[in-house]
Amino acid sequence: MGLGSWFSGSPASSTAAPTRTTREECWARRDEFFACLDAKGISVPNGPEHKTKGGCEKEDAAYRGSCAASWVEYFNKRRVLQIRQDLMQKKAEEQLAESYKPIGGKL
Repeated sequence: MGLGSWFSGSPASSTAAPTRTTREECWARRDEFFACLDAKGISVPNGPEHKTKGGCEKEDAAYRGSCAASWVEYFNKRRVLQIRQDLMQKKAEEQLAESYKPIGGKL
């Protein structure tokens, strides 16, 4: 059974797990797709911003062709969550730094 049958969703695909090579290929294509999105300033894969800004179709096709649909869904959701967490962390750090600024230049 080759890569195509595991990712195609055929009945035989439910019995065989992906190999290390297929996982590494999937992760590499995911990273390429996400790097393309980052370069274009797109946060949500296949969201409204992605549709209006366009681009990354080649990388998206390679990503979807190398990864199981459930993995694509998971990785896309995880990306959005990570971006939100990073923004919250940045805001918290800014608020903390602001709260330690002396008022009137004195401690």
